[in-house]
Amino acid sequence: MFLEAGKALGHSIRRQYSTEFPTDGVWLLKDSLLGCDIPVAAIEVIVTEGKKTRQGSIFVLESISPAVGIVLLQDEEIRRGMWRDGATDSAIEREIEHREAHLHRLAEGSKQRIEVWKKANLDYVHDRALRTAAAARHRAASATTKKDNNKKDFPCLS
Repeated sequence: MFLEAGKALGHSIRRQYSTEFPTDGVWLLKDSLLGCDIPVAAIEVIVTEGKKTRQGSIFVLESISPAVGIVLLQDEEIRRGMWRDGATDSAIEREIEHREAHLHRLAEGSKQRIEVWKKANLDYVHDRALRTAAAARHRAASATTKKDNNKKDFPCLS
């Protein structure tokens, strides 16, 4: 969903930034005036990772240095896995809150802009990106139709 949203918005996308700094996705400003691809947004997805791995995810985002780094806490997957293992609803919510609070502390301690998202945030951005892209295509099609109609009024343009 993250990659699809980036593509819809016109960014170049990659599943990972590099082998040295593997991410779960990155949007790039392709062929910038600076002569290189610039990371606009990068995402790290957190499901079963422990504290050390979560810290590693923040380090990867800091190393890539995108305009915004996103740590996606896959709360729906965590909830599903814990429920399958027999955890109570209250235990599941406490665990998700605990992981989210830890990620917020890590993000706040970073010198980079790092946002902590849940699945609902990704769903919103994905939906918004696809709507924005569809609206842009509609405007472009309308402009082309209007341009073609103007040619009828001015035979010399045909």
